Amino acid sequence: MDEAENLLELAQTRVRAIVPAADLSAMAVCFNLIRSADQLTNDLEGLHRPVGWTWPGFRVVFWIWLLGPMEQREIASRIGASRASISSVVNTLERDGFVLRKRTADDHRLVTVELTSAGSEVIEAAFTAQNHREAEWMAVFDENEREILVQLLGRLLSRRLSRP
Repeated sequence: MDEAENLLELAQTRVRAIVPAADLSAMAVCFNLIRSADQLTNDLEGLHRPVGWTWPGFRVVFWIWLLGPMEQREIASRIGASRASISSVVNTLERDGFVLRKRTADDHRLVTVELTSAGSEVIEAAFTAQNHREAEWMAVFDENEREILVQLLGRLLSRRLSRP
């Protein structure tokens, strides 16, 4: 039994003792999904640190690279972060020359964020490095397993639960 299985078994044993009615199957999926996401995020962020980006910085630049200039509120919505935190990230990215803020012509209260030429160059190299690392992580799955995982996670992401 490896460390991940040991941790999951320990968590399930403790939860079962305290909350006998707990859905341990759901807990196991979430427990491993969160741990996997945390490890993957930490690893990928390490690729972006030499550029001077944090993980949130990379995510902001990635979405702008993918979809083009965006309003800060749309970036916040895509990333699932507050507007205040996105504003802080954009401040740093702008200071470092990767993005530029522009007021929209129609409504000067709205600000769009776009990549500079330096930002475009760096994101291409950064994404290429990240994609190589993603391939290393996903090498444990064959193509069919990857497709199934994409479908399952897509279904999970499309589920909207109301907050208590």
